[in-house]
Amino acid sequence: MKRLPVVLVFLIALSLAATACETTGMNVGQINFVSPEEEIRLGKNVAAEVEKKERVLQNPALTAYVDEIGRRIVAQTERPGIPYTFKVIDNDKDVNAFSLPGGPVYVNTALLKYADNEAELAAVIGHEVAHVVARHATEQMTKAFGLELLAEIALGNNPNAAAQMGADIAGSLGMLKFSRNDELEADRLGLRYMFEAGYSPNAMTTFLEKLGNLEKEHPSRVATLFSSHPVSQQRVDALRREISMLPPGRSVGYYAERYREIIDRELK
Repeated sequence: MKRLPVVLVFLIALSLAATACETTGMNVGQINFVSPEEEIRLGKNVAAEVEKKERVLQNPALTAYVDEIGRRIVAQTERPGIPYTFKVIDNDKDVNAFSLPGGPVYVNTALLKYADNEAELAAVIGHEVAHVVARHATEQMTKAFGLELLAEIALGNNPNAAAQMGADIAGSLGMLKFSRNDELEADRLGLRYMFEAGYSPNAMTTFLEKLGNLEKEHPSRVATLFSSHPVSQQRVDALRREISMLPPGRSVGYYAERYREIIDRELK
């Protein structure tokens, strides 16, 4: 394969980085050389590989319910035009959820059963959507795969590279381990999204604390989740500070009765 001149690679990288910052206004100064368009194409390839390895639950009613919550969250974001998808993975062992570049979001059945109310699920979805909005996954990919390969993709000189990346990432979701700052930003954004969508922001802190307790009692059930989304007291404390600054007077709820009725019916 013909290699790109170093100067050209650098100029392309600067252009893509500027595009990323202009698109979201977030993560200014972070290393990210994947354009928003390539991010979406890449996410579709990654999702296809993930769905070869994980069993997506074929339950239209439950999928529609999770999707409805996701759409409410997305409507509050800075990037509502991305082709988000929300799917449920048939996995009753691992309490886990994750998002991929460009919009795919997955939630395990184990997490749906572990949550006590709709607001807790909205907190999880809000956090994952925030990772997409802030382009955290593509930051990690830039670090993992390097500048030149990503520049080749941007120029269209390597049409198979995105598909290969998808296979590599799907084979090891843990490689998308987010930094402490990524997690704090996703918490902050996700909290705002769920609050503006009508959910109690306190559900995010209570669910994080529940996950911390579960990790102490049954660490294997949250091992996958914690490998990419480590829970810390710093995150809980930061969320409480954010909650204290939210505007008063908004009508928010937990919607526990509705949630339990749907989950108990669809996941017997």
